[in-house]
Amino acid sequence: MATTFKFERRATEFLQAWSRSEIRKPLVIRGARQVGKSFLVRLLAEKEDLDLFEVNLERLPGLDGVFQEPNPTRILAALELRLRKRADPDRTLLFLDEIQAVPEAFRSLRYFHEEWPALRVIAAGSLLDLVLQDHEYSIPVGRIEYVHLLPLTFEEFLCGRDNEPAVRLLTRYRPGLEIAKAEHEAMMAEFRTFVALGGMPEVVSTFLRTGSFLEAERVKGSLLATYREDFAKYRRRIPEERLRKILDAVPRRIGSKLRYVDIDPNERSRDLSLALDLLCRARLVHRIHHASGQGVPLGASRDERRFKVLFLDVGLVSTACGLDAMALDEFPDLLRVNEGALAEQFVGQELLGSLPHGRTPELHFWMREAKSSTAEVDYLLEHGPRVVPIEVKAGRTGRLRSLHQFVRAHHPPLAVRLNSDTPSDLLIGEGSTSTRLLSLPLYFAGQVQRILTVIEAAGKESVSAAGQPGRLHRPTADDQ
Repeated sequence: MATTFKFERRATEFLQAWSRSEIRKPLVIRGARQVGKSFLVRLLAEKEDLDLFEVNLERLPGLDGVFQEPNPTRILAALELRLRKRADPDRTLLFLDEIQAVPEAFRSLRYFHEEWPALRVIAAGSLLDLVLQDHEYSIPVGRIEYVHLLPLTFEEFLCGRDNEPAVRLLTRYRPGLEIAKAEHEAMMAEFRTFVALGGMPEVVSTFLRTGSFLEAERVKGSLLATYREDFAKYRRRIPEERLRKILDAVPRRIGSKLRYVDIDPNERSRDLSLALDLLCRARLVHRIHHASGQGVPLGASRDERRFKVLFLDVGLVSTACGLDAMALDEFPDLLRVNEGALAEQFVGQELLGSLPHGRTPELHFWMREAKSSTAEVDYLLEHGPRVVPIEVKAGRTGRLRSLHQFVRAHHPPLAVRLNSDTPSDLLIGEGSTSTRLLSLPLYFAGQVQRILTVIEAAGKESVSAAGQPGRLHRPTADDQ
């Protein structure tokens, strides 16, 4: 099997709009190691027919002094000499890769913006967020833009597999359309494959090139080893062993409130918290904070002390938990491992991937802790002025007691359940405060924002046509 993966990334559209804008600032791509930052820039240069001036600051030693002087003309002249090519401000894309190797280069971004506004400048690097924090004095605040890059989404994965029917079903579905059993089963098979492989570009490319899950597993193992090797660079701040404890613990605690005592009762919570902070800045881990759910923005009511965690990628979670692709394919119930942790990781990863690329990726969840009972809604999503609760179920069925508690407390007009069944649409609650519950297959997680927009547009059309809001007439199903 010799397939070439076509990295059609949604972020490419963001970069193309930036490149074509008459008013643009230098762009900094932020994301974990090996999510495809360099490839994305090369793809932009190809699509926009730009002359790529790629400067890898790790592989070209001795450039520290070039960026010491705040003179972009001299900096560009020095780079021309090193690369042995001329730069045309109107057609050149200057790409400062691995910029963390020369932190002083961040200062130059400001001067390029002020003195060479026509020049397209992009910076990227591994563990970039750690450098950004350490060198805040040199960051040209207000003179640069950020774009956030995550692993491949399920949609991008299907595009890479040239599975056009699956892409059409995924991107064109709207509530009310039926999905045939055969279509649903085919989509669930692709979904399980993605859960096993994940969205790391090298892993997916290896699988599509070789057709081998074993080769893909080897790449994932290599990636996890690379992340651990990076810890040696920061041993002066935090012991490597402490970072490894966190990195090993997170994949097995997805979907649960993180308690440091469960990681190592002999370590101080403060020390483990600092280690987790570092992994979050390295974009290997995402904190999902509790929010009240009373309104937007959700971050206004965020509780820093109560949080869950997501890992970088669902495929890496599968590997870290000792699950390979064959096990997931032969035993679908393994999606429920750790009470549905893989399903919750996939959904969280897809929700993050569907956010605008210029926005810092963050999610929230809701929980209520009481002596008599506890409740937790897996995710809260901002959609315009509304908060939409999202419940994740690995199987076809599952009780929604926590969701009912949220509905009774906040009366949202719409809630979403993601599970392994075909779509359904019903009401929960009673009377004028009832909530529409839209159940969708798990593979639609990355499409939730789009589907909510479709529902909103249909509601406006209903109001316009009838003079009053339409009402969904479905049977109540409080425990479905």
